[in-house]
Amino acid sequence: MMEKDHILLNKVEFLPLCNEDKNIFMINVTNVLDCVDYLRSDIRRFKDGSWMSFENLVFDKAKIPENTYIFKIKETAAVEVFITDKF
Repeated sequence: MMEKDHILLNKVEFLPLCNEDKNIFMINVTNVLDCVDYLRSDIRRFKDGSWMSFENLVFDKAKIPENTYIFKIKETAAVEVFITDKF
């Protein structure tokens, strides 16, 4: 489906959707990075200290590989996708 050098290669999976008239796909981003700057991010926590949400999310750009176009983070992987300026 994708060219060998496509920017999304090995970063997403294409999932076919049922449609009688057109070939339609959605993508699931599989590229999950550990790139949150926890010291500079504002984090809401539950009473037990576990992570609840980000009030202000800051990334550590040094942890985002240069060729990255699209990614998720583990804390919000089920609901959020991030893209870089390169995308």
